[in-house]
Amino acid sequence: MDLDALQVREVVHGGTGMTNPAKSPLVRDLRGGRRPLTGDLQTQAAALAASIGGILSRHPEVRFDEIDLKGLWAALNRLAEQGVVLPPPDPMRLLSASQLGQELHGLREDMVWLREKDGALFSVLPSGRRRGRLYPAFQALDGIVGEPLASVLLTLRGATGNQHLSFFRQRRGDLDALTPVEVMLGQLLEPRDQTRAAKLLLMMEPIQRNKRVTAAAMSFQRECATSEVGSG
Repeated sequence: MDLDALQVREVVHGGTGMTNPAKSPLVRDLRGGRRPLTGDLQTQAAALAASIGGILSRHPEVRFDEIDLKGLWAALNRLAEQGVVLPPPDPMRLLSASQLGQELHGLREDMVWLREKDGALFSVLPSGRRRGRLYPAFQALDGIVGEPLASVLLTLRGATGNQHLSFFRQRRGDLDALTPVEVMLGQLLEPRDQTRAAKLLLMMEPIQRNKRVTAAAMSFQRECATSEVGSG
C-alpha cells in the first residue's frame, strides 16, 4: 500500500456535514461493519496521514508535492522492521467523514452524515474554508461514542462546531482542570500533575463522570451566551 497525496486530499476535503443542533438527538447504533486492527502499521500510518491532512488544512500555502508521503511510508516500514511502535493516534485529530466512519466499525460516509444530522456527532469547518467539514476523532472512542456524546451535544444545542470543539478540548475548573474528553474517557490524554480531586473524578463510574461533563456543558452554554451579549 502506498500513501499518496490523494489520501491527504481525502482527509482535507472530506465529506460535507449536516447539522441540526435544535433537534433532539436520535441515537442510533453507531457501530457497524468490521473495524480495522488498530495496532497494524497501515492503520497507524493512515492516522498519521490524517494528522498531516489537518496541518495542510490549516496551511493552504503548502503544496502537496512538497510532502514525500511515499518516503514517509517507507520510513514507517523500516521502523516496523526494527520493532518500533508508533505512539497512539491523537484523539483530537480531525478526520474526514469517511475516515471517522472507519473508526465507527466501518460506517459508510452517508451514515456518518446521518448521525451528525441526528445530533450524535459533530464536525468543524477549518478556518478559511467553505466546505470540507472534519470530525474530531475522539467521537469514535469507547466511553464517548453514542449516548454519552449525544447527551452532551444536546446540552450544547445551538452552538457551532468550533464551539463544540473548544468545549471538549479545554481544561475546565468545574472539571478539576481536566478536559471533558479526559473525564468521559476516565484518563489523561497527556501526562501531567493532577490534584486529588481530579484523580478521584477520573476514578468515578462513567455515568457519574458523564453527569459532570453535562453540567460543565450547561455552564459552557451560559458562558457563550454571556460572551455574545457582552460583544453585542
